[in-house]
Amino acid sequence: MNGRYARITARKLGAAIVDEKWARGYVEALAEAAAEAPAPPERARTLGIAWTWQALAFLLARAAFPVDLVHGGKEFAADGWGHGPPRYLEPDEVTQAAQALVGTPFTTLAEGLSPADLAAADLYPSAKWTSPDALIEVQSFYEPLRAFVRAAAREREALLLWID
Repeated sequence: MNGRYARITARKLGAAIVDEKWARGYVEALAEAAAEAPAPPERARTLGIAWTWQALAFLLARAAFPVDLVHGGKEFAADGWGHGPPRYLEPDEVTQAAQALVGTPFTTLAEGLSPADLAAADLYPSAKWTSPDALIEVQSFYEPLRAFVRAAAREREALLLWID
């Protein structure tokens, strides 16, 4: 299972909400374009956080983060895009998340934690938490997420999020 995001304008968010088939096609086109011409997170239209989604959700909740960047927002499609329905965060929520991310370095999220703590929390994928480098791997996805969300906030965009 992989956590995924797409930046979308407020206007296109309106289209996505009323036409989930269009939204799915739009996201697939963004993903294809990203595969052909990868961009750094601050310019990317899509971002994946791979298997780290549940660990990041755990760490952000532990830090009382004001916006749920993994399971938050509103559902907008009846059919799931993998594991559950896709969701969206409105531009104001994206801005709130970006502001909080600026003040939340990974060291703050992971303070006092070890991979064993993540294993004890029964997070997906359980096999990853036996590695002493597990938190370093999670950080390697958190930093691009920070840049991606900040870029979306600068452009007053919404975010689509889903797990596939």
